[in-house]
Amino acid sequence: MLSLQDIAHTTGGNWHNQERSEITGFSIDSRTISPGEFFITLPGERTDGEDHLEEAYSRGASGALVNSNLGDDSFPNLIGVSDRKSGLLNMATYYRTRFSITIVGITGSWGKTTTKEVIGSILSTVGVTHKSPGNFNTEYGLPLSLLNMDEDVDFGVFELGLQYPGDIGTLSKVLKPTIGLITGIGRVHLQNFRGRKHLAREKFRLAEGMEEGSTVLINEDSDLVDVHRLSNQLSDKRIVPYSVEGAGMARYRAREIDLMGLNGLSFTLRERGGGHEPLRLKGHLLSKANVYNVLAGASVGLELGIGRRKVVAGVDIAPLSQRLQPIEFAGGT
Repeated sequence: MLSLQDIAHTTGGNWHNQERSEITGFSIDSRTISPGEFFITLPGERTDGEDHLEEAYSRGASGALVNSNLGDDSFPNLIGVSDRKSGLLNMATYYRTRFSITIVGITGSWGKTTTKEVIGSILSTVGVTHKSPGNFNTEYGLPLSLLNMDEDVDFGVFELGLQYPGDIGTLSKVLKPTIGLITGIGRVHLQNFRGRKHLAREKFRLAEGMEEGSTVLINEDSDLVDVHRLSNQLSDKRIVPYSVEGAGMARYRAREIDLMGLNGLSFTLRERGGGHEPLRLKGHLLSKANVYNVLAGASVGLELGIGRRKVVAGVDIAPLSQRLQPIEFAGGT
């Protein structure tokens, strides 16, 4: 966990009313601050985090990142910066340098959260794993999740979300994934892009924070392979396609798919040039969409050298809140 000294140093901020205090975590929500957490105030459309300093400190905040022009020294350990968003990103970028572990970065137009949970479950069978909570995948959520990662973990799994051009590249440079996954390219956020190819190139910016030769898994069924051939963004990366529908050169494929309604789903995971494993999910994940999510997660696990039995054991995750959960109505489901 970063210290107050670390924050002041990496943000170049001015540290006011210094008091000795140990940081136990980071938060951007004054309503949920726990004792010892450092409060990062951020500007919003309706309110500003600085308006809630009193609430944060009443809940035990250890300090706060604020605008250098705040002009209020009534709280201890205020660190003033000229740009709070940049301050948050700089903090997370600095903290990332403390880790030499496997970091999985996931982006795409669909399936990010479920796939993240599958990958996290698989990795948890072999080591301590940190997952970004919920869909913390924005310019605020991802760095916050990274800052709250314990230093003794073996793996980290994160989502990178996209709204505007430049988002994925910025987040990738903060996260520096060691392995990447692009779940697909849809028509989400197209209002901010000139077309699907431009959206795809933005997703490919996942590679910007990755080292040369790193592996990026891509969904072959969403035209990603054809699109990436038009771009040099992934030219120095190892591309590993996976597929449910295609008959192409995907390394990992789902075959013998059986969608069993409320009883779950099953399929056989086949690896080109390798073996095959049956996977059965007992009513926890439903629909063909989750065949893609589970296949993607299992493919990442296999690429990381996780044993097949552990991969099979790890994919059957509990149902996610408010995602494809059956609702019982009077007279039937």
